[in-house]
Amino acid sequence: TVRRWELESGQEQERYRGHSGPISTIRYIDSNSTFVTASWDKTLRLWSVGSEAADTVMKGHQEAVLSFAFSDESDVIASGDASGMVLEWDEGDEEPLGKYQAHVGAVRSLASHGDRDVFASGGEDGKVRIWTAGQFKSGRLLNAHLGAVTALAFSPDGKILATGGDDRSVQLWKVADGSKVKRFEGHEQLITSLHFH
Repeated sequence: TVRRWELESGQEQERYRGHSGPISTIRYIDSNSTFVTASWDKTLRLWSVGSEAADTVMKGHQEAVLSFAFSDESDVIASGDASGMVLEWDEGDEEPLGKYQAHVGAVRSLASHGDRDVFASGGEDGKVRIWTAGQFKSGRLLNAHLGAVTALAFSPDGKILATGGDDRSVQLWKVADGSKVKRFEGHEQLITSLHFH
């Protein structure tokens, strides 16, 4: 179940039901009128705010969908699952544009830089893939961390990718050539989230 709340009053606005498994990720797209959910039931669902049922049920994964990212530039969604597969979708389509074996083990994180139409995925295998929407096979592969890559974030200008992992480090990479810029250490546990300010 998804519940939508009004922040100022703290009142529940709506409930959305449809998934048959736990929901792993939820994110607004297209301003505040549409949102997408990903679930362990192997689907993503696209919802209009206020609707009683999902507008689109996106089927194509064979394992639990753990993460997704959205590109404002092309309206493409990239989703990753527990088997290491990444699927690309046009917003609103029920069938994927493409399927790619991105990682050995689960896709633990996904990020996008919408203005540049670039995606990144982080895997259980410690690797990061960077690609332009629709061009996965010509993308870049980084040996990023010792252990799973658990968090990703693009810099506002899209030139730097930050990665965090099970090895408790944060690293910065140049998107253009995949070279490492800097490594940060200090956390005592794995990195769960990253964000540029």
